[in-house]
Amino acid sequence: MRQSDQLLFLVAFMDMVPHVYKMLFQSVETSEVSSLPATQLRALFIVIKNGKQSMSSLAELLSIPRQQLTKVVHALVEKQLVRRKINAANRRMILIEATEKGEALMQSILEHNLTQCSSYFSALTPEDQQILLKAMEIVKRVLIPSFSEQNPT
Repeated sequence: MRQSDQLLFLVAFMDMVPHVYKMLFQSVETSEVSSLPATQLRALFIVIKNGKQSMSSLAELLSIPRQQLTKVVHALVEKQLVRRKINAANRRMILIEATEKGEALMQSILEHNLTQCSSYFSALTPEDQQILLKAMEIVKRVLIPSFSEQNPT
């Protein structure tokens, strides 16, 4: 891809991201969600989607330093959305897992988003949906390793 094409791609990508974020997170109107900063919301989502996470793996998946993650996890623990557990196999490792309250909150977010987004997605043909899924897989495959390399934990 030529540099001018890459620049156009980057501009289009940067233009899209805030709209997707707004559609998925800022439209949720519960007071609990609105009190969650984006990083806390993303951390909760990752823990629920992927199961228990070590602090190192969660920091890597969020692309933030461990020091920042400590504050994020502390806030989520105080809100009773996650809990810290000591790994039985390695007592020096702390695992983060979602609480029932955290899972219920994320379920309500997903249900709200499904309702919110269904009008957008109903305009897509099944073929368009498959193309978008493939495109998201490609972006994830390309971006996730590069974030890990740029932000060592």
